[in-house]
Amino acid sequence: MGRFFGRKSPMNGEDGDYGREYGDRPQRGLRRKNSREDVYGSHESLPRAGGVETSNPYADPDYGPEDDVDKKVRVKPHSAFPSSTYMNEIELYQCMMAGSSNFEFLTSYLDPSSKNTRRVKVSEMVRRQFGSPKEDGRVGSLRVEILGCVGLDRAKPDVSVYTVCGDCAFTTDSIDGSRSPMWPNSSRRAAVFPLHHAYARAYIGVFDTKQAKATEADYFCGRVTIDVPSLRPDTEYDITFPLRVSSFIYDRRPRGVVRVRFSIHWFSARSAILSYLKRPRNPLAFSRQAKKFPSIPCGDPKTFRNVAVTVHGQDFPGKYTRGAFRATMREFNLSQQNIRFLMKVLILDCILYENPLMSIYLFTTSMVSYIGLTLHCDDFIHSMLRRVER
Repeated sequence: MGRFFGRKSPMNGEDGDYGREYGDRPQRGLRRKNSREDVYGSHESLPRAGGVETSNPYADPDYGPEDDVDKKVRVKPHSAFPSSTYMNEIELYQCMMAGSSNFEFLTSYLDPSSKNTRRVKVSEMVRRQFGSPKEDGRVGSLRVEILGCVGLDRAKPDVSVYTVCGDCAFTTDSIDGSRSPMWPNSSRRAAVFPLHHAYARAYIGVFDTKQAKATEADYFCGRVTIDVPSLRPDTEYDITFPLRVSSFIYDRRPRGVVRVRFSIHWFSARSAILSYLKRPRNPLAFSRQAKKFPSIPCGDPKTFRNVAVTVHGQDFPGKYTRGAFRATMREFNLSQQNIRFLMKVLILDCILYENPLMSIYLFTTSMVSYIGLTLHCDDFIHSMLRRVER
């Protein structure tokens, strides 16, 4: 089974940032040595105490002294271990990179797939990794593991990551007090999502759940999008994504990165291809209550908001905001400049015969038009002279 590590991704999502190198320039509150290669490429420059608590309350919990690499601290989240567990940075990094011990197998409550995939025979090894189509008639499954985040734009946040794919949602354990959390392999960080069509997308959103009041909304740190059609089946990806807060407004502000490990498996390649032609059978799409109830069940309004922001971003489609208006006007002005530039280049190419076919075509049409106009003018002049002579 092949692997792709952080640098390259064959995908091209709506955010367009899959293969971008993050950390090429210094970030606010970060040292330059902690680039993406340093953070995940070697053990000597791991993020300081990611997902752990330090003994000094006034020290930076993410970046400590250089000689604190071997210092052992208690690992978070505490619920991931039956007793108090202490690790240093190298051990915590190795624990993060290990395979997840607990996967949550999600099922679709809408059951939109055809009945053909339910009869597909699945081996025991595949069933343990990706589930079985007998449960909800899925055509494939997507395994997602949230490994960690680096350089979040918050001061000592309580980090929780939401993952949404189709009509299923999943959230990780919350790690408090770290801008660069790392989830241990025994924590709640992995899930298997059912896929009922090949054009699905997976959305990952990072939130700071620390609130001064119980009614306060969680702070949105950023989101990423994974295009399922761009993935190769039975290939494990390990990619670091830069976080963005909007799906259509470009923002240069560094907001940190999230590292995700995921893979996809199709139970029936034929059903996956035919899903582009067949419309999924969605009961809510044909019911009168479709406008009243969401397609993703949520336990409380705060969870519903986090799921909606994870899918759509900070700027919801159809909602007016100043940022969306400025982004639209900026795109309109850039398109005008692009059209002027292309017209100028086209005219110069035709004049200088850089594009011979276009130049010959324009020359021929201009000569034909000129000859036709000349003959028409001659006929008009002769007719006028005949009228004058009469």
